Amino acid sequence: MCQLVFLYEELKNMNLIGRLNAATNIFAASTLILTDFENPLDKSNKVKNYRSSLSKTFYDKFKGTSGGTSVKYTDKLAPLECIMTNSTCFKGTSKMEILGVLWHSTGANNPNLKRYVQPSQNDKNYKKLISKLGINTAHNDWNSITIQAGVNAWVGKFADGSIGSV
Repeated sequence: MCQLVFLYEELKNMNLIGRLNAATNIFAASTLILTDFENPLDKSNKVKNYRSSLSKTFYDKFKGTSGGTSVKYTDKLAPLECIMTNSTCFKGTSKMEILGVLWHSTGANNPNLKRYVQPSQNDKNYKKLISKLGINTAHNDWNSITIQAGVNAWVGKFADGSIGSV
């Protein structure tokens, strides 16, 4: 969740929130993020078109799954809090230097949050979290001492197919 708040604050500080809200299509929003936020060396039309096509694919896949065309957090639809206390980052088994925020895909064609997020067995909200996330029967989630990563937030599908963040 910290990364989502950080991203929002960065976009706000760069005066991009209003401009993103004013974007009338996916290409305009995607290009704005590419050129004014990420600012890579290659900002050619080829890159803009490619990035826009990726954004459109994601949008088409998930539009309408939360009752609208986007996920908007309200009291009824708040981010789910699941502190993964078995993770390497939480247990502090190694010293990490925080360098910044990294947004990326896992590279897997699996949008289900249960694949990555599972509560610890002793979590006081274990049953509620499992009912919302679903059970990872492969036991290959990131709440493990063997995963060398610190994750602050995930966005994906809950057990009921709705989209949200943990």
